[in-house]
Amino acid sequence: MVVDTSVQHRDPDGKQFPHQEIRSHGRDRDERSAAVAWSPDGRSLAIGSDGLAQIVEAATGKVFSRMAQGHSVLAVAWSPDGRSLAIGLYNGSARVFEVHSDREISKTEHGSPVTAVAWSSDGRWLAVGLGDASLLGEESGMARVVNAVTGTEVTRLTHDIPVVAVAWSADGRLLATGSQGSIFFKSSGSARIFDVATSSEVARVAQGRSVYSVAWSPVSPAVLTGSADGTARLWRVFLTDEALVTAAKNRAARCLTQKQRQQFFLSAAPPTWCVERRLWPYHGDDWRAWLPLRKTWLANERQGPEPMLPKEG
Repeated sequence: MVVDTSVQHRDPDGKQFPHQEIRSHGRDRDERSAAVAWSPDGRSLAIGSDGLAQIVEAATGKVFSRMAQGHSVLAVAWSPDGRSLAIGLYNGSARVFEVHSDREISKTEHGSPVTAVAWSSDGRWLAVGLGDASLLGEESGMARVVNAVTGTEVTRLTHDIPVVAVAWSADGRLLATGSQGSIFFKSSGSARIFDVATSSEVARVAQGRSVYSVAWSPVSPAVLTGSADGTARLWRVFLTDEALVTAAKNRAARCLTQKQRQQFFLSAAPPTWCVERRLWPYHGDDWRAWLPLRKTWLANERQGPEPMLPKEG
C-alpha cells in the first residue's frame, strides 16, 4: 500500500510550514491509513496503517520511527507527556511503545479487533474499545481499562454492540464510548458515559446510527459526538442529580401558578428559587417580602404557623 497524505499547518506566528507528503507503506495496495494523531507538543504525527505504525516530524515529513506490527493498525494515541504511543491492532492486541526507543512497554490481548485507544489525563490508564466482543464469547460489546505500564485490567464496561470510540473526561472519572449500530445486533448506535471507578453506566444517548467519534470538552462537562447520520452533536453531561436540577431551574422562564400547583397535588407555596429569580407569577414586591419569612420557617424545621401566601395578582 502507498497512501499519500497532504499535511499543511501553521506555526504560532501564522507562518505556513512547507507542503509535505507523508507516505505510509503497507502490504496491500488496497489498504489505507486507518489512524492518525498529533503529539501533545504538535511537532509529530503518529500514523497507523496496514501492518505499520510510524512517527513523523510534522514540519518536514521526516519519518524517524517505524514500528512493524504484522497486523492492521486501527487506532493510535499519544500519552499525555508525549513519551509513549498506544496502538490498537486488528488482531486484538493493544500495545504501548516508548516513542524515542521503540521499546515495548506493555501488550494486552483482547481477542477482538481493538478499534479505539485513549489515555487518561494522568497517563496511568489506557481505555480500549473492542470492535466485536462476540469473538470473545461475550454476548455484548465491550470497552476495557488497563494499566498502561503493566497491562493489568482495571475494569471492563459492557455494551450490547461493538465499541468504536473511547474518550476520557478531563478529570479521569468518566469514560465516553461510541458504539456501532448493527442490523445483526438489532440495535442502534449510541454514545454512553461510564463511571470508571464503579464500572456503571451513568448516561446514554441513542442516535439511531453508528457513533464513530466522541470527544470531551476540556473546559466543561460536555461531550461531542460524530455519527453516521451525518451530524455532530454536543451533549451537556450532568454529573449529579443536583447539577441537572440546577440547570433546569436556571432555564425556567416562569413558574407554576398556585392553581396549577394544586392541580399537580403540590403545595400552594412556590419554591423559594422562583421568588429569588423573580419569575412570574412570583415577581412582585409582596413575594419578596414573603421570602425571608418562608426561609426562616423552613430553617426552623417548619415549626410554628406557616407564613401566609400573598395573593396572586
